[in-house]
Amino acid sequence: MITEERKPSAGSGAPPQPPSGIPPWWPWWRLWPTPRGRPQPVNRRSLVLGALVTIPALFFIDGLLSGMAWYATKSVLLAVILFAVLFCFTFLELALVAYVTKRRQEYEARHAPPED
Repeated sequence: MITEERKPSAGSGAPPQPPSGIPPWWPWWRLWPTPRGRPQPVNRRSLVLGALVTIPALFFIDGLLSGMAWYATKSVLLAVILFAVLFCFTFLELALVAYVTKRRQEYEARHAPPED
């Protein structure tokens, strides 16, 4: 895994204070950028944002392929079946990758050496 270690802060060890104007219940530390070289965690928000990009792309690509199948065979039923099969296979592949990525991150978090 390629990561960079965080540099120790020059502060007194006290936790940073939240910026002014942010409600106390809001997790303001999420505004911090992740350190360079460290991957973003897979969570519900990143999966939803990814789905907002991939599902329309799947519709477009699978629609083009189904349109080509309809143009070649002049069968609407065959084009709809091809679209459904391609969309399901591609969606299941992406769902499997997201699931395995999340499981791998959980595994690495459980087996990470304790920080000093």
